[in-house]
Amino acid sequence: MSPKTPSEAIADGFRLVISTAMFGLGFSGILLTRHLHWLKISPRPYLVTATAASGFSMIIAFLILNHVPIHLPDAPNGWGKEFLNVGVVFLGLSFPFIFFGLMVSCILEHRAQRATVYYFADLAGAGIGSFLFIPLIPVWEPPGLIFFCVLLTLAAAALFSYSSGKQNRWGQGLVSALFLLFLGASIFLPGHASSYVHLNVHVPKRAFARDLERGRTEATAWSALSRVDIASFQQNRKRVWIAGGVNKSSIAKFNGDCERLLSERSGHVAHAMRMADHHVYPT
Repeated sequence: MSPKTPSEAIADGFRLVISTAMFGLGFSGILLTRHLHWLKISPRPYLVTATAASGFSMIIAFLILNHVPIHLPDAPNGWGKEFLNVGVVFLGLSFPFIFFGLMVSCILEHRAQRATVYYFADLAGAGIGSFLFIPLIPVWEPPGLIFFCVLLTLAAAALFSYSSGKQNRWGQGLVSALFLLFLGASIFLPGHASSYVHLNVHVPKRAFARDLERGRTEATAWSALSRVDIASFQQNRKRVWIAGGVNKSSIAKFNGDCERLLSERSGHVAHAMRMADHHVYPT
């Protein structure tokens, strides 16, 4: 099986996210169909509970994804174990969407006359958020983005608990303080998340695993597309692991002497030039 390109790996991730989102939203509708009395609960505690549960379930989903390996289309531990892991990850990732579906259904039930406004806000927020996350991936990395989503969701839960009429001054102050606390934390904490949360790499490549275990990895960073690891390899050469070990390449130290490069590594240079469809001419 040939290794996946970053674009193929990203496409697989998008398919998994979309399928879990549709399953979670659909399952929330089934739950409400079977338990119609849930929508008769007072909207404020219902929304606070569903929103906070959506945020905390993101943490659970992340922990499941970080500790349960999936190797499709391969199954190094057997297909039974692989399908079990896929089921566990799929269910774990669907829980935030289930609680989100319960929350949205309550809003539409009690404010159906403004359904088009909420639907537009939902789509606009999803689209804007998808674009904003791209430049944030190299800055906050995946653990930081998870922290950001969780804290922002808890800030929304605090807003749902706010009432200008029934709460006393102390209650309003507490809600406002919690909202500002979660909102501020969502800005300042994500940048430090990667220092406290270790990402497990579930790539069954022995060379990549050895580089990690033996401390050969000299640098790790995230681009907008994938994780990149630089590991010591040979004299004047470094190994480059792409997408957490899914693909690999290498870089060599070069002092600008093209003639020496062509004489020492003529085969590699010729192959690289054919792939790039251009030529390098010695000066």
